[in-house]
Amino acid sequence: MSTSSLSIAISALRAHSQAIDVTSHNIANAATEGYRRERLDLKPGYPRFTAIGPLGSGVEIAGLSQAADRLADERVRRSGASHEFYTTRSQIGFLAEDVFGEPDNGINTALDTLFDSFAAWSTTPTDAAARAQVLSGLQNFAGRANDVLTGLDGIDLDAHTRLHAQIKEINALSERVAEINTFARTPGGLPADLNDELQLTLDRLSNLAGASAETQPDGRIRVTINGWALVDADRATVLQVPDSPPGSVLHPSGDIQLGGSAGGLQQAITGDIAGFRDKLVTFVSDMADTMNEMHGEGYTMEGDFGGDLFEIVDNRVNVLVQDPAELAASADPDGPLGATVADNLAQMRSTLGSGFRDVVTNVSNQIASLDRSATTAAGVHDASVAVRDSVLGVNLDEEMTNLITQQRAYEAAARVISIVDEMMQTLLAM
Repeated sequence: MSTSSLSIAISALRAHSQAIDVTSHNIANAATEGYRRERLDLKPGYPRFTAIGPLGSGVEIAGLSQAADRLADERVRRSGASHEFYTTRSQIGFLAEDVFGEPDNGINTALDTLFDSFAAWSTTPTDAAARAQVLSGLQNFAGRANDVLTGLDGIDLDAHTRLHAQIKEINALSERVAEINTFARTPGGLPADLNDELQLTLDRLSNLAGASAETQPDGRIRVTINGWALVDADRATVLQVPDSPPGSVLHPSGDIQLGGSAGGLQQAITGDIAGFRDKLVTFVSDMADTMNEMHGEGYTMEGDFGGDLFEIVDNRVNVLVQDPAELAASADPDGPLGATVADNLAQMRSTLGSGFRDVVTNVSNQIASLDRSATTAAGVHDASVAVRDSVLGVNLDEEMTNLITQQRAYEAAARVISIVDEMMQTLLAM
């Protein structure tokens, strides 16, 4: 009897000692990113048969398990990809909004200055100062429009640079998943801490590219983007960013539209920034055509036809009139001191001003919509992460309770050994 009790107590000492080690490991990694709590699984020892029936033989270690919730992981990754997609586009949108500089330092202010100069010129068409002010207004407008276009080009270039960097990171992460897959079929499967790294890598791939992960029957992970394999068994696919068309990413099977932040960059390059630029270029081109046509119907003080005020070259505005004397205010070749054309140009304030306000309103509404989508996606993602952390993360209160329980069990097992020793000493002394 004493020998059996001693064996049972020793099994308890071993089991609860290792359980304390696992709990200590959990506590030590409570703040480690991506760590998932572990548990030492215990089971009763195989019973021994006695004259009075089967009796317990102690405790055995069944194995080490790690908290897991596939659905929680999927929710976090889907919401994370959506959050990164809209947040990336929203951030770029706010940069574009800053570049436009409305209402205080933007094109609208330059337009007001230009139309004010037209109005003053129409009042005193022969005044050299008024003509010089018109020329200054034309140059100021062109310069501001070009500044905005250059700023948008800079945002576009930065987005391309970020896209290249993120594709490089995606390729590196894919390669790491493929490497980890080589350990999946080893006896016992992936060590818990290596699985932590794997799951954290999959989270990052989802945030960057909107990737989905699926565990295969052999334990290896298959990673896909829109159904196209990124990681299959121990093989990783290399994505590339070609020089053209802008914003495209190449998968060996063809062009691929990513999700996550990289997908947000793609959409910003091909849709958002390009759309902002196209709206502005269309407005400026239409304005230049209208003003050129109107000014071309006028006559200078010397009786010559008015030439074009603007030209658009490579989406940039150039002022063609360099001499105030080239400005044509009159609609009558025999009355070059008239101001009909100058007045007509001044009257364009309402139509062109309204047209540009429509451009700004459209851009602002789009950016505001992206910001709302980003805020909504952030809320969904934060809630998903909180739910997963409550299931998979380390709860220090729970771990302290487990530690106390394991300590008491260890002390009790040690006390059993002490009692058995006393019993044996008593027996030997008889």
